[in-house]
Amino acid sequence: MARRLLSLVLAPAVVAALGCQVDPIAIVDCRTTADCETGMLCSPEHACVPLPDAGDMPDGGMMAEPPPNHAGDLLTWDALGNVSADENEFEISGPWFLYDDCGSVLPQIENGSFVCPADAATKSCCTERDESLAGPPPLGDPGWSVTAGVPGETSGSACVRLTTAAHVTSWQWGAGLALNLNNWGSFDASRARSGGRIIGFSFDIESGRPGSVELQVGIGTTDNDSHFQVLAIPARGAKLLFEDLPYNFSNPGNPLDLTAATRINFAMPSIESATVFDFCVTNLRVLHEAPDLPGP
Repeated sequence: MARRLLSLVLAPAVVAALGCQVDPIAIVDCRTTADCETGMLCSPEHACVPLPDAGDMPDGGMMAEPPPNHAGDLLTWDALGNVSADENEFEISGPWFLYDDCGSVLPQIENGSFVCPADAATKSCCTERDESLAGPPPLGDPGWSVTAGVPGETSGSACVRLTTAAHVTSWQWGAGLALNLNNWGSFDASRARSGGRIIGFSFDIESGRPGSVELQVGIGTTDNDSHFQVLAIPARGAKLLFEDLPYNFSNPGNPLDLTAATRINFAMPSIESATVFDFCVTNLRVLHEAPDLPGP
């Protein structure tokens, strides 16, 4: 599957949105071990569990606490999907947006270079957005929505409901949900800020659909490159670490240029058959090193 996904080409377009309905998130005991009592550990399932005895660990070793440089700070957006630099210590500022391949496919149909089969699974052989979700005025465009978060408590949610086309031409590449990091400009993710040096992001992806589909989750750059990992959804506590992003679209592969980052990208590829994507991104956190504190 991962090799098939490498054919995706990213091309962003602007939109904003409101309101999202998802299944209730299960109540959890903890987000980190700091939320648990002494002698307890926060498990990957966010439950406080007893620390194991040394003899239960390989070679008699002790279970380590989560690395201190993986402490995550909530990134919160408003009802229009906008993150404000005033609400975080990492200078992240920009809106969520949804883009798709219809802007590539429709011109080819119009000029006669591509004929969409009459029995195509999606209208006009491109991504078909579900009109049960709609963005805010003035666009009110379908297929996605956001709900506002509460600073320090919740990030908010960004939701998608659409069907990508069955892939029969290179003009069909699917769709993507993305969060701008610097209002459509470049964001230098390599630079230390007051909150610490960013090393990646973590998030939950909720989905009420049975089964699982795959996303390409990664970092987009100013040259329209994207380094990503393939992630099956739904997912809880998924991490997007800069040092672990294995794929990109150039040949030969280029290293991720953290000085030219533009967005966090959740790409939905067009593959052999039409694919339904219905999910919400929640609990988005900035993963960072400990901030440099002034001396005494």
